[in-house]
Amino acid sequence: MHKIVVSKWLADLARDRFGDKNVHLIPNSVDTEQFHAPARDKQKIPTVGMLYSTLHLRGVDVSLAALERVKRQVGNVRLVAFGAERVSARLPLPNWAEFHYRPHQSDLRQIYGQCDVWLCGSRREGFHLPMLEAMACRCPVVSTRMGGSAEILVDGVNGFLVEVEDPTRLAEKLEVVLTSSDATWRGMSEAALRTAHRYTWDDATDLLETALSEVVRGSALSVRSSWLGEQRKC
Repeated sequence: MHKIVVSKWLADLARDRFGDKNVHLIPNSVDTEQFHAPARDKQKIPTVGMLYSTLHLRGVDVSLAALERVKRQVGNVRLVAFGAERVSARLPLPNWAEFHYRPHQSDLRQIYGQCDVWLCGSRREGFHLPMLEAMACRCPVVSTRMGGSAEILVDGVNGFLVEVEDPTRLAEKLEVVLTSSDATWRGMSEAALRTAHRYTWDDATDLLETALSEVVRGSALSVRSSWLGEQRKC
C-alpha cells in the first residue's frame, strides 16, 4: 500500500522503523490567498500566539511554563491563543491571555497577524500546520524540534528551535524575538514569509499529481506482470 506523509520525519520513520519505502512526501501547505499580512512592525505590547489543546503531545503545559518565565523577564506580555476545545480547568490559561474558541477561518489571519512570535511546545507532531500559517502572516516561530518544525525553521533566521520538554530554552528564545530590535524582527518576519511561500497549495498539488501518477504507473506494471505470469502458467 502506498502512503502519503506530510513531513520528512514521517517518511524517515516509515523507512527506518518499518522498512516501508512506498511513501510519497507531500509537505503540508498553506493557502497564501487566505493567510497573508502586510509588512509590519512589532506590537506595542509583546504578543505571543499559540494553539491551545489539552492533548499531552501538544505540549501546551510546556508552552505555558515557558510563557510564565517570559512574563517574569519581559513584563508586559500578551498571549493570544485559539483552539478547537474550551479552556480546561486542568490546563488553564493565564489571566493575561486572550482565547478564541473555534475561530472562523477568516478570523485566523487577524489572529496570526497580531502576534510577534508563534509558539509551539509540542512533544510530537507530524507537521504543526498553524506554524506555517503564522509564517505566511509574517510571524517568526519558536518551536520544539519535532516533525515539520525541524525542516522549515532556521535558527536566528525565521525563528528558533529548542529540544522537546525544555521550557527554559523556549523562554530564552521567545525573549530573543520579543526584545529584538525592530530591524532584526522585521528581518525574521520577512524570512518567515519567504519560507511559507515555499509551501503553497500549488506546490502541494503538483507533488500530489506526481505521486498519484507514479502510483498508477506502478500499479499498472504490477497488474501486467501478474497477468503475464498467469499466461506463462497456461
